Amino acid sequence: MPQSLSNQVLEEVRSLRQQKRRLVRRNVLWLAGCVGAIALLLPFCSTSREASTTTTPNQVAASPKPKPSVAAKPKPSLPVQPLPANGKTQKFWQAGSSSTLAPLRIETKGRNHHFVKVVNSTTEKPVLTVFVQAGKTVDTKVPLGTYKIRYAAGAKWYGQQHLFGDQTFFGEADKQFQFKVKGNQISGFRLSLYQRPGGNLRTKSIAPTNF
Repeated sequence: MPQSLSNQVLEEVRSLRQQKRRLVRRNVLWLAGCVGAIALLLPFCSTSREASTTTTPNQVAASPKPKPSVAAKPKPSLPVQPLPANGKTQKFWQAGSSSTLAPLRIETKGRNHHFVKVVNSTTEKPVLTVFVQAGKTVDTKVPLGTYKIRYAAGAKWYGQQHLFGDQTFFGEADKQFQFKVKGNQISGFRLSLYQRPGGNLRTKSIAPTNF
């Protein structure tokens, strides 16, 4: 083989080897780039998966079951009692302990009955109770002394323990009443438990425990 041809063949072989090396380097770089891209994507994929698993329990959490409501027990109804007689009185002083009694007149109007209590202003002990039917008048007497006058009012009577039930109105006169002897006369009072022109008696509501 001529020397020139041999040199040409050697040059071609060297050129092919160099091209092969370049091709191998390109493939290695391309693979390295792909591996790097995959490595960069993995953290994002992991974060997305963790976020989804974090929200899943909230989506499937069962709502608490409502507690069953307990019905309130109805209050037992009180039986309505017959009305006491108009002017029925209960006295809390001993007979003959006071020789002098003063008059007390109680007048009512309207549909409400009244259970009136006369109380000693110092000891708060009852002196007398009297039942006054709606629209009627009662004349009674009390021993001399200074008293407070309280009353319970209502339409239906349930007995002396429950009075007029839940609808009972409790009131008290805003002044004290002094029954005394003035000269040759015994000073008494006329008590009107309703509004009247020129009346000078005012009443106020009180708690049942203060009756």
